[in-house]
Amino acid sequence: GKIILEYEMQNKRMGDYLYNLLFGYDINDRYIEKISQQFGINFTTPCRVGIIVADRKYGINLEQDEHIYEYYANYLNQEVMAMEGKPMFLRFLNKFVLLFEHELEKVLQKIDASPQFHGTIRSTCILGGIYTNPADFGTSYQEAKRLIPKKDILPNPKHKKVLSATAMGIYQYLFNNDN
Repeated sequence: GKIILEYEMQNKRMGDYLYNLLFGYDINDRYIEKISQQFGINFTTPCRVGIIVADRKYGINLEQDEHIYEYYANYLNQEVMAMEGKPMFLRFLNKFVLLFEHELEKVLQKIDASPQFHGTIRSTCILGGIYTNPADFGTSYQEAKRLIPKKDILPNPKHKKVLSATAMGIYQYLFNNDN
């Protein structure tokens, strides 16, 4: 019980810090140093924000569907925390937000292929731009957020789980505004 509670408190603290980074609170050197020390994150390397959107198929039993989604969220959290570099992770509304610098494609493929989720939950991660200044991570979040409604019409011939505006070529200019 104590280990689970400590794990949840660590996730909540990390989520709170990430929320502050993304939504424009005063980001100064002292704040960045505090986050770096507490979570062992090196902000001298470029990072980007990724928003994982989980598309669900609903069945007859909505309570069971919600239970599967909660299990998915916990499983995703566990896999992300096991990633190299331990990215910052936040569950925000019905999305999962990460600040990271490492590969996510294999993690999402593994989770979506798991028997308990295959056919019911399909996730996609939309990436914002890469930035080195922590004060710009909110911009990366906004770039990713703008693409979420368009994720199903983005060119994705290889059916990748991770999509980014920078990898879209000319399409990024078509989706640059809110239309």
